[in-house]
Amino acid sequence: MSSSPSDISDVQDINMQTEPNKKNARKINAENNSVEIEKGQIDDREYHYMVLDNQLKVLLISDPQADKAAASLDVHVGSSDDPADREGLAHFLEHMLFLGTEKYPEAAAYQAFIDNNAGSHNAYTSAEHTNYFFDIDAEQLEPALDRFAQFFIAPLFDQAYVDRERNAVHSEYQAKIKDDSRRGYDVYRQQINPQHPYAKFSVGSVETLANRPNDNVRDDLLEFYQAHYSSHQMALVVLGKESISDLEKIVNDRFVQIPLRDVKQDDVFIPLFDSARLPFEVISKPIKDTRQMSMVFPLPSVKAYYGEKPLSYLGSLLGHEGEGSVLSLLKAKGWAEGLSAGGGDAGAGNATFNVSVSLTKEGVKHRADIRSVVFHALDVIKQSGIEEWRYAEEQSMANIAFQFREKGRAISAVSSLADSLHDYPAAEVISANYRYTRFDAELIEGLLSRMTPNNLFVSTVFPEVETDQITEKYQVPYTVQPLRAERVVLPDALIQQYALPAKNIFIPTNAELFETDKTLSIPKKVVLKTVSDDEAESILWIKQDVSFKVPKANAFVRVQSPLAASSPRSSALNQLLINMINDQLNENSYPASLAGLGYSLSPNSRGFDVSVQGYNNKMPVLLAMLSAQVQQPVLSVDRFDQLKIELTRQLNNTQQQTPYKQLFGQLPVSLFSPYASDSRIVKELETISFQELKDFASRWLQGAQVSALIYGNVNSDDESLWQSTLQEWVQLGDQALASAEVVKFPVLEEGAKHIPQVSLNVDHGDTAVGLYVQGTSDSLSNQANMVLLRQVLDSAFYSQLRTEQQLGYIVFLTSMTIKDVPGSFFIVQSPSASVDEIKQAIEAFLNQSEVLIPDDLSGFKRSVSTKLLETPQTLSAKASRYWQNVLKSNEDFDYRDSLVEQINDINSQQLRAYYKSTLLNSERLMWFVANKDVASKEIIFSEEQEYYRYR
Repeated sequence: MSSSPSDISDVQDINMQTEPNKKNARKINAENNSVEIEKGQIDDREYHYMVLDNQLKVLLISDPQADKAAASLDVHVGSSDDPADREGLAHFLEHMLFLGTEKYPEAAAYQAFIDNNAGSHNAYTSAEHTNYFFDIDAEQLEPALDRFAQFFIAPLFDQAYVDRERNAVHSEYQAKIKDDSRRGYDVYRQQINPQHPYAKFSVGSVETLANRPNDNVRDDLLEFYQAHYSSHQMALVVLGKESISDLEKIVNDRFVQIPLRDVKQDDVFIPLFDSARLPFEVISKPIKDTRQMSMVFPLPSVKAYYGEKPLSYLGSLLGHEGEGSVLSLLKAKGWAEGLSAGGGDAGAGNATFNVSVSLTKEGVKHRADIRSVVFHALDVIKQSGIEEWRYAEEQSMANIAFQFREKGRAISAVSSLADSLHDYPAAEVISANYRYTRFDAELIEGLLSRMTPNNLFVSTVFPEVETDQITEKYQVPYTVQPLRAERVVLPDALIQQYALPAKNIFIPTNAELFETDKTLSIPKKVVLKTVSDDEAESILWIKQDVSFKVPKANAFVRVQSPLAASSPRSSALNQLLINMINDQLNENSYPASLAGLGYSLSPNSRGFDVSVQGYNNKMPVLLAMLSAQVQQPVLSVDRFDQLKIELTRQLNNTQQQTPYKQLFGQLPVSLFSPYASDSRIVKELETISFQELKDFASRWLQGAQVSALIYGNVNSDDESLWQSTLQEWVQLGDQALASAEVVKFPVLEEGAKHIPQVSLNVDHGDTAVGLYVQGTSDSLSNQANMVLLRQVLDSAFYSQLRTEQQLGYIVFLTSMTIKDVPGSFFIVQSPSASVDEIKQAIEAFLNQSEVLIPDDLSGFKRSVSTKLLETPQTLSAKASRYWQNVLKSNEDFDYRDSLVEQINDINSQQLRAYYKSTLLNSERLMWFVANKDVASKEIIFSEEQEYYRYR
C-alpha cells in the first residue's frame, strides 16, 4: 500500500505559477493584512503574516509539536551603513545589544537565561543586514521574547561595557587576521570603487572604534542606533508551539513598543568597479598553500528576477562537474582541482557572476588558457545552451525540494526567513528561493552578453607571487596587473572536449511512501557475517520510517579494516585511496547531488565511513556505482601524482588554521590510538608509489568488519540490496582487526601536582590555551555527571573570561568525548594575554566553580534533558540519532533516554564531588597551548599505563 503522491508528477507545482499556491497555502486574515503563505505539501506548520502599528513586519509560525521555540529579528542595516570615520560601528552595535537593557540591566542576564533553558543565541552583521536570533525550551518563549524585545526598545550602552566590548571586537578582528577568506576580501575591497559601500572595513578595531577628542564612540553608537534601528526597517519571525492568536498577542504586546523613527534609505546605484580599469587582475599571497583564480563579471542587479533565476541557470551549466564539463577538461590537463560558478547580489544596484577555479601549480602558469576555456564554454552556452528543457529540469528539482522541504532546526528557519522578509513578498517568503516561474531566454542572453574579456576582474592567489603592495588592515601582499582583452587561441583537440550537461537521470520519478511494519519500534538486526567469539560481528540495522512524509532514506556504513589501521603508512594509503575513489566517482555522482541524492566517503582511524542520503527512488543506481569502486577501485595513474600533492597540501594547511582549531587537532593525536597525525601522514605520502597504492587497494577490504544502518523510506527490496552489497564487502577475507581502539591519559606519579602540557608552535599573533578535562571512567553515570557539570559552568565561564575579563573574542566550553570517555575542553584564544595569564584565569575560574553548583539542579537538568530529547526535525537528524546508538553498540537504541535518567538521579552533593574528582584533580587535566613563542612538544605515553580499550 502506498500513500499519495505515488508519482512525482502528482507533486504540487509552485514553479509555473505566478499566483500563490492556494492548495498548499493557508489564507491569513488580519485587519491590515490578507496574505497567503506558500508552503510545501508536507509542511504542517501554520503561518501568519502581519504588520504591527509601528510598521514592523512579523511572521508567526505555530508548531504544536515543537520542543524548541525560536525567534529572529533582522534589521535592514549593516556594515554598508557605517559612517566613513567609524568603520565597524554596525558590528560593534550588534555586540552591545547583548550587554544589558533598561528592563534587564545585567550584562550576562540574557545569555544566562537562554543557556539555562536549553537554548542558544547569536547574531551576525553583513553588508546590508544585522540578524539576531535564539532558540529556547518551548515553554520559555514568552519570557525570552520579553528580554529579546528590549534590545530594540531600550538598550543601555553602558559606558563600562562599551570600553570592554570594543576589545572583543578587536579580538575578533585579530583572531582572523590570518584567515585567507578575510584577507582575500581585504584585497578585493581595495580594488572596487572606493565609493561603493562594500569597500568599507566591516569588522572594526580598537583604532576605528576609539574615543577621540570631542567624539566618544558611545555617542556614535547611540546616534547610529537612533538613525537606523527603526521598526519599519525590521522583520521579526517567531516560532512557537502556541496558537497563532496566542503568538500574536505575545508579540504585539512587546514589539509594538519598538520606536518608529523618521528614517529614509535611498536606493542609489553606485558602480561596483570603475569600468575604465577593467579588465585587470589582482594577485595576492595567501597564508595557506592555496592557489585560486576567481573571474568576476560585474552586472546590474537581478534581484527583481528571483523568479526567473537567470544567474542560477548559468551557474548550473558552467559549474557542472560531470563528463565534458569545464572542470573535467581542466582536471585532465592537470590545471585545476575544483570549480564553482554562480551569481549574487553585490549591493548598491549591482550583481556579479563569479567563476572560481582551484588551481594546481601548473594551472597557475596557464591562467590565461583557463580563462579562454571558460569563455569558450560561455560561447557554447550562448549558441546552444539556452534551452527550455534545461530550465524545466532546474525547475523540477527545485519544486521537488520545496514540496518535500522538511522543518529543519527552528533557529535556522527563523533567521533565514527574517532576512528574506526584506527581499520577497510575504506570500513567497518560504517559496521564493525555490520558484522558477518563467524561462526568459532574452534575459539570460542579455546577461551573457556582459560576460566578456573586456568586462572582467580577476582575483588570484598563490604563494609564489612577487608583490609590490600591501593592504592596511590585514597586511596582505599583492600586486595589480592589466589584462589583455584578447583570448588565447586554444587547440581544437582541447575545446572539443567540452560538452553541455546531459539530461539528469537521477531526478526522482516516483515519490511512493512505503507501508511500514508498525510492530518494530527499533531497527531490525541483520547479521552480515558470523565471527569468532573475540571478534565483533558485521551487522546491518534496518528501520522503516515515513513519519516525515518524505520519499527519502539515509544509509550509514562504518568499515573497520585490519589493513587500514595497521600503521601510519596504512593510514596514509587509506586516505589517499579514498581521495582517488572520490575523484573517480565525481563525474558520475555529481548529477545525483543536483537531484537531492548524495554520498560521502571519508577516512576514519580504522577504515572508512560511507553515508548515502536523499531521495530513495534512484538510490540503487548511486549505490551500485559506489559499491563497484569500493570493492574494486579503478585508479587513474594520470591522477595519482596530482591527488597525492593535493592531499599533502590539505594536510599541511591544517597547520595554518587559527590557533584554537589547531588545539582541537592535537586532542586525538595525544589521546587516541590508532591515530596518525597529519604531519606523519604527510611524511609517509612522500614515498608512496602508485603500485603500492594498487596493492593496498586489492587488499583493502580483507577481514573488514561492517556496521551499517539503513533508515527511512525503504522496503524489502532495499533491504535485500543493501544486505547483498555489504555482504560482498565483508566476505573478502578472514583477517581479524589487529588492535583495539584506545583512549589514553597519562598516569602521574603519586602525589604529583604538575599538569602535563602539549605545546604547539603556530604562526599567529594570538595565543590559544585549552584545558582538557577527562572523566574518571567511561560509565554512563560518568558521562551524565560531565554533561550536567558542563551545563552549570558554561554560561559563567563565558561571562567571566569573555565579557568581564575580556581575555579574547574566542572563549567557550565544549564537549570533548572520545569514544565513551567523557571530557570537556575549556578554550580561550587571546590577542594580548600570555599563556600564564590565560592559565591563571582558567584555574581561578575552576577553583571557585564549586559555588556555582546550586543545591537545586532542576533548572539545569531540565535544560540538558530538553536538548538531549528534542524531537528530530528531519529524517536525517532522526537517522543520526539511531546511528549514534549503533556506534555505541547500544542495541536497545535508548542511549539518550538512559543518559537523561542518569542525569535526573544526580544531586548537588554528587555533582560537587564529581567536580572535585575531575576539575580539581591534576590527574584528569591536560593543558594544550598554541602560540608563536612555544616550542612544539608532544606527550609520550608508556606501554604500562592503563587505558580505556575498545574493540
